[in-house]
Amino acid sequence: MPKLLLPVLTMLLVSSCTTYQYFTVDSSQLPKDDQRSLVMENDTMRLSYSFSGGGGPLTITVLNKTNQAIFIDWNKSALVCNDRSYSLAQTGSAFVGSAVRTGAGTADLAGTVNVAPQMEIVPGQTRISHLVLNLNLTLPPFRMRLPDSSGKQKIHFNSRPPIVYKAAQLAESQSPLQMKTYLTFVMGPGNGAEFVESHTFYVGKVIETRAWPSEFPLYKEPGDQFYILYQN
Repeated sequence: MPKLLLPVLTMLLVSSCTTYQYFTVDSSQLPKDDQRSLVMENDTMRLSYSFSGGGGPLTITVLNKTNQAIFIDWNKSALVCNDRSYSLAQTGSAFVGSAVRTGAGTADLAGTVNVAPQMEIVPGQTRISHLVLNLNLTLPPFRMRLPDSSGKQKIHFNSRPPIVYKAAQLAESQSPLQMKTYLTFVMGPGNGAEFVESHTFYVGKVIETRAWPSEFPLYKEPGDQFYILYQN
């Protein structure tokens, strides 16, 4: 009886490659603390700005150094990026999730939850931290094309093959992502004295690599660095 030869089907899985860009945020006005957040401090308050994480989640921390309450008026606060203003009053918060339906698998959900704009109180001698927006979700797409002069570099990590990356250093005047915060405060209850704090930021360095954050030794979740990813 002849032996039956069965054809062997070989499946080739073709997937796109993920590339990461790591952005370092600098400021000509503000120094950086030990966590590399950008900091302003005076006799009234200590303001710190952190961009750490995927997409650039801008977190503002306010330490009230006085003995009376300070109010943050988010309705009169904004982030200006490349001459376009984005309100920091969160009237709508995006959400994503999944729902399980018996016998029908899962369904992805996405939408917006309405949140009333607010005045936020910072009592005397206390601090608050507020995630005001995510740059990558709020701003127009800002994937940056690195100049041809950005040569490839290598770095070793955990005895593995070297990680290849490209890097570009940017002057403030040449940075394609320039930002300015405009924060409105009220000192004291009732009709207290209103004042504004405003600070400028820019992307001063861009690194491009295929190494994801947990495997890239040049990213340790500092306050001045965030990343985006895209498919090639």
